Amino acid sequence: MKKNLFLVLVLLFSFSCSKDSMRSSNPYLPNNPVSIFIDLNLPAYDKLKFPNNSVIIENQGVMGVIIYNMGSYYLAYDIACPNHPVDRNCSRMKLDKPGGVMLTCSCEQHALPLEYSLLNGNSKTPGAQYPLVFYSVNQKGTTLSINY
Repeated sequence: MKKNLFLVLVLLFSFSCSKDSMRSSNPYLPNNPVSIFIDLNLPAYDKLKFPNNSVIIENQGVMGVIIYNMGSYYLAYDIACPNHPVDRNCSRMKLDKPGGVMLTCSCEQHALPLEYSLLNGNSKTPGAQYPLVFYSVNQKGTTLSINY
């Protein structure tokens, strides 16, 4: 019984650390704390009431936080390019188009612009070593809480 309890605790601990290990191993982005509370009833967040829409929150995270409505849940990512130093002018990503699902980093280091999906945080561009920085989103009624 004690061995099983110990094994369960070790497994829980190892899984709880895995998400942050990629973030803490990224040499380009600092681990800035994020604490955002959003009331979806406010006009500034009307777009988030509808699936496949996003809103960018400035002055949070490293270079801002994008919140995306997946339909039945929300995702949040930092909009700093995870594969470039933050002090570069090009490290703040932009949506590929209004209502789009791709963030684009146009730093000149790569032959192709780095593109990242809001659906999973991964890049489809070869040579992109790190995924988007993910933030936890909890919904309670019409309130979203985004934290790291």
